[in-house]
Amino acid sequence: MKTPGHKALTLALGTALLAHLGLGLLRIPKKAWLARIAEVRRYEREGPVRFHLKVYGEESIRAIERVLEESPPASVVLFRGEWRGPLEFAPALLHPRLVVREHALPPGATSYHGRPLARDPEGVFVLVGRSDRILLERR
Repeated sequence: MKTPGHKALTLALGTALLAHLGLGLLRIPKKAWLARIAEVRRYEREGPVRFHLKVYGEESIRAIERVLEESPPASVVLFRGEWRGPLEFAPALLHPRLVVREHALPPGATSYHGRPLARDPEGVFVLVGRSDRILLERR
């Protein structure tokens, strides 16, 4: 059963709902879109390695950049240590290189499933994951 004020109440609630949604939509460009645009620009300016690893320090950035510079895209990069933390970014940053646990290969191995191991004249690269940084060592 409808009361005499039912239409007025429905109209008031509908108006309040539309006003609430309208104010929410007005905030989106200022709060979300502009922040996202700024983040994309920072990514473009810094590059993917620095963008993702800046909070983990220069040592982590240099380790990944060194592997990128010294190893062919079809190579395999070995790792050991803590996976949680900055090392979680390594597979995406090093793509298309494979990132494989060091103990999966016997000592002295030079390839993994037909792909060469990432190396320089000093030896095979091994990324060492710590909770707060990535180190680059040789095997």
